[in-house]
Amino acid sequence: MLRLLQTCIMVTTLFSCAQAIVNERPQPPTQDRTLEQVEIKNILDGKQDLSVHCKSGDDDFGVHNLSYNATYSLSFRRNFRGTTLIECGFSWDWGKQSHHTDIYTPEGPNCRAPNKCLWYIIPSGPCLSHSNSFEYRCFPWDK
Repeated sequence: MLRLLQTCIMVTTLFSCAQAIVNERPQPPTQDRTLEQVEIKNILDGKQDLSVHCKSGDDDFGVHNLSYNATYSLSFRRNFRGTTLIECGFSWDWGKQSHHTDIYTPEGPNCRAPNKCLWYIIPSGPCLSHSNSFEYRCFPWDK
């Protein structure tokens, strides 16, 4: 009986030590999976309609037709590798004008809630602002 009790104590001690070792193992860092928010607004001259087609390496967000002053909202989470890239194609004037640009890159601006990246589409290129700012920056269209 004493031998059985000693065996039980030894097994319990070994189990407790093993559990402590498992609990002390460093855990992998958690990726920030906060929702990213991007809005695209059509402010083309002449109140023209704008066709928008956005996609990433993992997702195709489809084609959206925006009338003048209309907005398309896009919400997503960055991938676990932190390499999310979203490119959008824009066309207007019955397809005579067609351009594209990256609206989200890993090294780009903070679009995490409650912030929002706001893209204003004009003929000379897209302009970026934030929901918490009145400042904006315009870019030429990607080649």
